[in-house]
Amino acid sequence: MRRRLAPIGLVAALALPASATADSYFTLTHPVGDIDVRANHVAWTVTDGRGRAHLRGGFDATAHALPVRPAASFAGIDLGTDDRGRTVLVYARCGKDERQSCDIYLYRPTSRREHRLASVSRRGCNETKPHISRDVILLSRRGRCSGGLFVKRPGHRLRRVMRKAPVAYDFLGRTVAFARHVGVAISEVRVLRIGRHRSRLVARAKGAFLSGPRLDAGFVYWQRSVAGIAESDDILRRRLAGGRSETLERGGRAWVGAGGSSGDNLESFAVNRSRLFYLFGGLAGRPGFPIGLVEPAPVFR
Repeated sequence: MRRRLAPIGLVAALALPASATADSYFTLTHPVGDIDVRANHVAWTVTDGRGRAHLRGGFDATAHALPVRPAASFAGIDLGTDDRGRTVLVYARCGKDERQSCDIYLYRPTSRREHRLASVSRRGCNETKPHISRDVILLSRRGRCSGGLFVKRPGHRLRRVMRKAPVAYDFLGRTVAFARHVGVAISEVRVLRIGRHRSRLVARAKGAFLSGPRLDAGFVYWQRSVAGIAESDDILRRRLAGGRSETLERGGRAWVGAGGSSGDNLESFAVNRSRLFYLFGGLAGRPGFPIGLVEPAPVFR
């Protein structure tokens, strides 16, 4: 039985019932890839039975297709802001094989149209994992051109900020949060201020896998996965200004124990203030690809 809630969509406001004690989720029949959320907007990717990737918005009853052409795949999506603070969606649209590179596109919910960003999409280069904050774009580039992590400000040339792009990162304002592996069985989450050469450590773990860093409202969020007899997955956060790390309360989380004897089953998450969505690998013995929502507002301790 699936739980339900007041819907969230790209044009609908989210209402969270105060009496809710457990997460809501709904299940799709096809694989869900990336997910992101900002204000009253949520967007995610799904692959159909013919292998084509689609962009969709909404949650449960309000889930709907965005008026965007299908792609062979999408290599990253991000709900961010333009120069006036309005919500926009950027994403990397990719061709059918490695010889067809990925380009960066922008979709505006107000106009319901997409267009290719020629200023950051170069033929023969492969641009992926875009993020946008106040019309400043951060992206990863490789292919027949100099690789690395690049930033593009309006009216300025594309500039490289890291020679090797991290596997996972987020961008907000002038700050980049990223995850990396150090040595054997050690992983870190770090933050880098654009324009500086040294990053700052946020979290380090030995014997645990730290991934999926997110920036929101003065916090850095990340996922911690501990393998063993049964995997344990948690979402943690820490203030950018410093202080102790906090862990999202596990009670009511649909991913906790969802893998049966294999333990937890969290794949990724997205957060914007009081809204936290996540993807998990389904419930043991139940086919499908669920999207969950923490409700009421996330509690970290």
